[in-house]
Amino acid sequence: MLRHISLLVILLIPTLWAQSVADLRQNFQKMLTAMDKLDFETMVDFTYPQLVTMAGRESLLKEIRQPFEDPAVKLSFLADEGQPQFSEIRDIENRKFCLIQRQTSIKIAFTENLPAEASASILQNMQRSAPARKVSFKKSENSFYSVGPEFTIAIADELTKKQWRFLTYEPSQRPLMKQFFGEKTLKQLGL
Repeated sequence: MLRHISLLVILLIPTLWAQSVADLRQNFQKMLTAMDKLDFETMVDFTYPQLVTMAGRESLLKEIRQPFEDPAVKLSFLADEGQPQFSEIRDIENRKFCLIQRQTSIKIAFTENLPAEASASILQNMQRSAPARKVSFKKSENSFYSVGPEFTIAIADELTKKQWRFLTYEPSQRPLMKQFFGEKTLKQLGL
């Protein structure tokens, strides 16, 4: 009898792992679809709940909507380049984590011409906040382009009710991520 139970456990472990990976990929795709459709409510639903609680749902919705509703700025997500790359799922301190990397291109166009000092300041701030990305300014289009890797942390824990939720990682947000997960976890994730 014990041998049959052990065999059953050995057979079920890969199935449970596959479901977890399948759930991760499915939830990430749902979030990407919500981003493409500018479905802000769903985007917040797939955001890690600790951030939603900390910022307040309505404030977070307003912050996400603002770049898309500002008549002076037009934000566009250009075509993604390639498929997302998923790291192995890691169990760290009773949480599951996965680091997702994908190549993205973003265009931020201003309706009014920016003075040279303003465009230089914006360019510097964009480069500082995402140093792994190539950021440029096209004066003829009055637009900034940000191209390169985007990193997303996927988390499944008690706060998410074991469902995969997401946070975009940028080095400028490291103090917040450290507050949520701790320095040890970020290092284990290679961040």
